[in-house]
Amino acid sequence: MDRNEAAEKLGHKYFQGLIPRKPCVASRERQWREIRTNFRNRGNRELEGTGNCYSLLHACAEYGNEILLHSLVEFLAGSGINLHDSASNVPLARAVIGHENGMKVPASVSRILLEHGAWVNQYVNSKGLYASQKTREPRRTIFELAKDGSWPWPETRDLVIETGRRQGYS
Repeated sequence: MDRNEAAEKLGHKYFQGLIPRKPCVASRERQWREIRTNFRNRGNRELEGTGNCYSLLHACAEYGNEILLHSLVEFLAGSGINLHDSASNVPLARAVIGHENGMKVPASVSRILLEHGAWVNQYVNSKGLYASQKTREPRRTIFELAKDGSWPWPETRDLVIETGRRQGYS
């Protein structure tokens, strides 16, 4: 199967239930379009993403698919875990955004990303649904959210702070 054929099956046949239809069909279609475009351009390297484009890692984090996320980060040996989507959000920031949008993102998603090298100095740049996302004001880093108690998963808050200190933030 060539890259174009495989890309067309993403979201239709492969990983069909990853991005839910609700609450926003427009967001879902835009996200799958970006994932397919990346895949066409990069083949299976798209699994990690190319930067400046939404990837499967972003989708797994945002929609709380911990099993697929864990498989992807293991397969990729952590590469791509800090690549930005078109709004400059890394997968860990997408997990926060998904949680805020009412997705049931388990704390294990943040733990998987943190244990595989997610940077905590990255900003959560967006709020709202993907198709209509707005810039978050004021912008705050993942580390800042954990330090001030705004981190959505109390069970991984200490891990974010500890990771931040190891990465040189205080």
